[in-house]
Amino acid sequence: MADEKPDDKGKAEETHDAALEKLSEKLAKAAGSSDVGPLKEIVQQFYHDAVDLRTKNRELTRELAAAKGKIKDGDVVLTGDDAKAWQAIQKLNIPAGEISKKLTEGVEAQQKLGVYERDRVADAIAELTGQNAKALRGIVKLHNLNVQIQEVPDPSGARDAEGKAKKVKRAVVIPVGDKAEPIEWDEYVEQNLGDFREVLAGSESERNGNREPPAPRITRQRSGDGGGARGVTTEQLEREIAQQHGGPLRV
Repeated sequence: MADEKPDDKGKAEETHDAALEKLSEKLAKAAGSSDVGPLKEIVQQFYHDAVDLRTKNRELTRELAAAKGKIKDGDVVLTGDDAKAWQAIQKLNIPAGEISKKLTEGVEAQQKLGVYERDRVADAIAELTGQNAKALRGIVKLHNLNVQIQEVPDPSGARDAEGKAKKVKRAVVIPVGDKAEPIEWDEYVEQNLGDFREVLAGSESERNGNREPPAPRITRQRSGDGGGARGVTTEQLEREIAQQHGGPLRV
């Protein structure tokens, strides 16, 4: 049976009240008349209403008995969105006892995929910019940066043989916020990661990963430092990453 809506219930009550009022008027008219015709009409209406009620009662009784046969103690009846959600879960064909385990495995797999994708993009940026891949990975991880490689029209306006604008790749950082504009990687490094510039540059052998890199240090002057300088080494970067993320830089 369909659930009765509040509006439908209100309309049914109004119809019922109107019918009772009309019946009362008929009874009053029949009581003041010697004609038995109206009274017979009222009796016939009562009879038909009684038959209808008995019919509906039998139907409801059968439906209730059928429902009791299907629902046992401890069963839960799902309706609406809950029922749709359960149907979606059933389509996965996963035993109920393994649902929690599968969800946990799915979350872990997605996290690993996110790390892989982050490192893949970091390596692509390193290849594009000629910077140290190991250090670049670590900086992206340390600062939880959303980095991307985008294809944009060549700023020089160069075109291919078909006359279409040539595309060039650029590395960008996507700031937090829906309306935030991408920032060129080199510009972001200059504005926010100045202490890591020399570590990112590294040496040729360090960029190629042929040997353990030395500990490069930069001396970037900052206003208000009283003439002092602050340097960052690869070892310091690794220690900071380990402290914040619980893991060293991965090659």
